[in-house]
Amino acid sequence: MVASVGAEPADDPRSSEPAATAAVRRFSELLDDERCRTTIYTDATALLRAVDGDDLGPECVLLDDTAQDVAPLQIAAQIDAHDPELPVVLWTSQADTYEPTAVLEAGVDSILTPARLDDDSVRETVLNDARRYRQRVADRQDASLLETMLDRLPVHVFAKDRSKQYVRASSARYDPSRLLGRTDVEIWPEREAGDRGQESFRRVLEDGETIRNEAAFCPVEDGWFLVSKVPWIDSDEIVGVAGLAIDITDRKQREEELQATTQLLSTIVQTSPAAIVVHDTTGTVQFWNPAAGELFGWTADEAIREPYPPYVSEETRDEFEAIVASVLEDGSIGPREVRRQRRDGRWLDLQLSAAALDDESGTPSRIVSVLTDVTDLKERERRLKRQNDRIEQFTRVLAHDLRNPVQVIRGQLDHGEAHDSELVERALNRIEAIVDDVLSVARSEPLVTETTSISLQAVATDVLEQRDTEAVTLTVDGDCRLAANRARLHRLLDHLFENTIEHGGDTITVGCLDDGFFVADDGPGIDSRHSEHVFEPGYSTEPTATGFGLNVVREITEAHGWTVELCETETGARFEITDVDRLDS
Repeated sequence: MVASVGAEPADDPRSSEPAATAAVRRFSELLDDERCRTTIYTDATALLRAVDGDDLGPECVLLDDTAQDVAPLQIAAQIDAHDPELPVVLWTSQADTYEPTAVLEAGVDSILTPARLDDDSVRETVLNDARRYRQRVADRQDASLLETMLDRLPVHVFAKDRSKQYVRASSARYDPSRLLGRTDVEIWPEREAGDRGQESFRRVLEDGETIRNEAAFCPVEDGWFLVSKVPWIDSDEIVGVAGLAIDITDRKQREEELQATTQLLSTIVQTSPAAIVVHDTTGTVQFWNPAAGELFGWTADEAIREPYPPYVSEETRDEFEAIVASVLEDGSIGPREVRRQRRDGRWLDLQLSAAALDDESGTPSRIVSVLTDVTDLKERERRLKRQNDRIEQFTRVLAHDLRNPVQVIRGQLDHGEAHDSELVERALNRIEAIVDDVLSVARSEPLVTETTSISLQAVATDVLEQRDTEAVTLTVDGDCRLAANRARLHRLLDHLFENTIEHGGDTITVGCLDDGFFVADDGPGIDSRHSEHVFEPGYSTEPTATGFGLNVVREITEAHGWTVELCETETGARFEITDVDRLDS
């Protein structure tokens, strides 16, 4: 913008706008294009306000000494005091009336006379003066900005000549006076001349290479820096190196801590005894740790990218989706018990905890589930419950069955020496039998963990021989080898044989089935009205029997994982034990 001070009073007295002098009008016409615009000021005060203002001011000033109340040298001096670099052009028809020294001291850059008004060089001169001023202002602003950045930004900016001496350095990290005119080795003698920084200097200086954001450890500072270096070029020649270094020690430490934490978490996850599974909100598996493979039977390659975790069967899918919805709504769920199916079809009792993982926008995008196998614990709980139930049953049976013999003994004691000793002995024997059978049931372990290959014929024969009785005979209908605990199989057969003897059978037959064995007798059999209760503790149709024998049989079969059933026959009683592992088939 070119500012002009040179205006006459308005031609129209009613107008407040000044009228430009003829010289100013002509000058405006010369400069009237997109590169320049002319602003006319009515007086020097308005012009000086524009020069000294915060907004963008004029880039060249034209002073017309033909205008009224214009003292050009005085105005020029005031402009020079405000901005010595602002070009000032004096328009005068009396150039010889101005002392050259006074013109220069006032800060006038050039004088124009009417003779030069139509010269095209005038236009170019003014425009060039304006452009040069504009460039000087821009350079000054750039220099000010650069100086501010060098002094205030937490970045070490430097320049070195070819001898590796500092010629420029910011004050962000070091006092520049400590660096200027010296090399790194002179400043820090402990630095090795051939360290990484010196090598990168050579690459930039000799090869013209540009190094951007290269992380380097500085032993002197005991820290990490992100370094960039570029060739310093003057007149197409590399005269040195310019660069900057940003201290990233804190960031590097955070990265190392994060990496260490990540490695620790990865190790924990990979070695965790609990199954850890990550899937998206639709169920697609994204992570499957080794414990999950061991627990469920699928490898990570088989499970990952499947639309649902493979342990989610059709019958548990609705529950799985309900759990996903609950996690997405609440953020997590605490330990809860679920049942899931292994690859081999076996069902597992599990304890499940799950939490949602958010993406960068804070929206839940994945779910991590931790599953712990509590199958054995649940089995122990079930066994404990069965044991407690048995104790409760034993209590009821003992209270009932011991009452009669105790009353018999008490009644005989009332007779004094005239008591019936045989009756008392039978009552005591009854009590002893009940106690023995109760202890037999109570001491039996609920689960068989170790089995061996056993001959059914050998065990059955051994049982009858140990009974040393001729009341019954044994017939073995074929032999087979069973996976069983020998002592407990022996006890099972002993109670079944006892049942035959108590009910008056003469012959016991033991034989093999496709998935087990049977024990039958030729006694009177068991009335169908009692068949549903024969395995209950203390239940018996014989007044002299304790009622615990068949309960012991059921306990032993269940401990092996077998099934015992009383079968209907035309004569006698027949017990079939199935779901037995036969080792000879």
